[in-house]
Amino acid sequence: MNEADANDASWTEVKNRRSRRASNVTRGTAEPGSTACALSAAERKSYLHLYYVQTGTTTEQVVAHLRKICDNDTCSAEALKSRGDYASFKLTVPAKNRDKYMKPEHWAEDVHIKPWRSGFRKPQQETGK
Repeated sequence: MNEADANDASWTEVKNRRSRRASNVTRGTAEPGSTACALSAAERKSYLHLYYVQTGTTTEQVVAHLRKICDNDTCSAEALKSRGDYASFKLTVPAKNRDKYMKPEHWAEDVHIKPWRSGFRKPQQETGK
């Protein structure tokens, strides 16, 4: 055994803890409504967090603004309890047009929008005494 082989034997290969499993999901390719398939896929939704909006802004105003961006989409907005002096909303938009809603030119200066993080702000437990 030469010196180079001895040095290689002393090294340990580092591996990621999680092994990547091959996906076993099959995605259909048949046209909806064809004779091969009587089923059709549901529209995928994407959730966004809109915040630092002026206090007093209503969900109706937010939905109206969303319709200006993509008028044919079914969008919704849910008002959230903000921790500061601003309004905050959870938006539901079609996943296929998510990038259109994320463009900064569609939003007023200093209004923030980002992808929704599920479980980010969990409700605090109430202490009953």
